[in-house]
Amino acid sequence: MVYRFPNTTNLPKGDDDTPIYSGSIGSNRIFYTLQQTAGSTRSPRWDLFLISIYTLVRNAYQKGINSTALEAMVDRDSDLYMTMIGAYCSYRRMTNATVLFYAPDYSAIPKHLLRVHTGHYAELDVLYQALYRKLPNKLVELTEESSTRKFLAKVGSGTFPHKQLPGIIRALYGGHRPYGAIGTVLLSHCPIDLHLYKTIPSLDLLESYTAAIIHTDEFGRKLTKEVKIPFNTTTHRLFGDDIHLMPLLKGREKSKLIDLAGKQFWEIRTEGEIIENVTQSFSTITQGELGFLRL
Repeated sequence: MVYRFPNTTNLPKGDDDTPIYSGSIGSNRIFYTLQQTAGSTRSPRWDLFLISIYTLVRNAYQKGINSTALEAMVDRDSDLYMTMIGAYCSYRRMTNATVLFYAPDYSAIPKHLLRVHTGHYAELDVLYQALYRKLPNKLVELTEESSTRKFLAKVGSGTFPHKQLPGIIRALYGGHRPYGAIGTVLLSHCPIDLHLYKTIPSLDLLESYTAAIIHTDEFGRKLTKEVKIPFNTTTHRLFGDDIHLMPLLKGREKSKLIDLAGKQFWEIRTEGEIIENVTQSFSTITQGELGFLRL
């Protein structure tokens, strides 16, 4: 098959006049942005797309949805991503592209550091696990058109997903991946996955719902928007995130931490300097505690 952008003339429009494709609300803006920017010389030249199936489930989730309906929506989104990415790369005159749909397992997170999901997020997790169990355990190729290859893999069992992904990527490229030669983009709502930048420095994050492109020097905003900080293991441990990790400090102590980060210009500090700054300012925090989580 040859991938082409869909004709949006007769598609219904959202409140912001964006065409409504047949996929989930969370992915709709991404589809639109890929179609709108493909012809622009300023649009990113991505040739490797890493798409979290957990995020596809999150995007497709609606209160009360059953597993059959949710899985159908995830399949529909996956097909739309392949269509839009294939067409995008064709317009960008890319010779080929690789799309890896990965199903992450976050069981390596120590339980005493893990947020407990309740309500809708707990229901979402149950639905995701049901889908996860149906997926093959080995890397599989599902390519339909040779210029845009499609793969599916489970990652993270016994380790963190971002630590297993590089090996899988190398396998896709015959044992070698020239990181940064063109570009890699990640679609994930889980901040833990962003630690992949340590292996792929040119990594971009493409946000669901907004389709905003976040570069590595902006990843810290996924931990806190109250002060500009770098994204590393130490800052992640200190601030936690909204999905998986509990923050190390809360309440007044967290406010003190934010104030410290701003006054000491953490945005330009090394991780070692931040560790020294924190351990000198908070008697309850040790270097060992900050290094406990090896992300």
